[in-house]
Amino acid sequence: MTIAGQPGAGKTAGVNVLVAGLASRPDLVSLYIADGKGGSDWAWCSPYVTRYTNNDNFDDILAMLHEVRDLMRTRLRSNVAEHGDSNFWHWEPTFNDCAVVVILDEIQNWITPAVKTKETKEKSEEFIAPVIDIVKKGRSAGITLIAMTQKPTTDALPSVLCDNAALKVAFRCSTPEMAKSALGSLPDGSSSPTAIDFVQKGMSVMTMDSGMAEYVQWDYLPESDIPALLDAVR
Repeated sequence: MTIAGQPGAGKTAGVNVLVAGLASRPDLVSLYIADGKGGSDWAWCSPYVTRYTNNDNFDDILAMLHEVRDLMRTRLRSNVAEHGDSNFWHWEPTFNDCAVVVILDEIQNWITPAVKTKETKEKSEEFIAPVIDIVKKGRSAGITLIAMTQKPTTDALPSVLCDNAALKVAFRCSTPEMAKSALGSLPDGSSSPTAIDFVQKGMSVMTMDSGMAEYVQWDYLPESDIPALLDAVR
């Protein structure tokens, strides 16, 4: 899944609600969250997830991705023997066999690092490889990867990533080119993120199975309220 849109459009606030819901069921879902900005937007979730990093260098994120990819490969090899079926979603997640959701916020900071050296180029390539692998193969292993970016361009969201994402979401985009990078080519008459006004926080366009795209309004839940809600239900 990819989520793109300009800064201030409501991406992180919208996904906060999604993450809060998933974090309320630690018996069924393991969450891995990485913040490429190196800020504190996701600091609230740290006590409730399997792994969290806001280190914007490559060390922590690569360790996280290799851990998830290793789990994916183990499940893909063992699903039939252990469950009689190759597809994780044909049985229910359990505490010992949770669904896994990986959220990479501001993914462009790892794909197109600001400081371009031989080392960062190599690290960026090392980053992209497991991301694409998980997006392509993760579903049958019960693993979902959500890539978020405020820079919906082809360099920040490579076409191989977008093409393999089962679901694409775009918050406000200022140009048709940005919208196309975020959602791909859409039929005439589809809803467009370029038509979303800046004051419409949390409004997005989501691709549908029909090939069209529709407007989707994301709810808002103040991040300061989420920990108390989670503590009450976990």
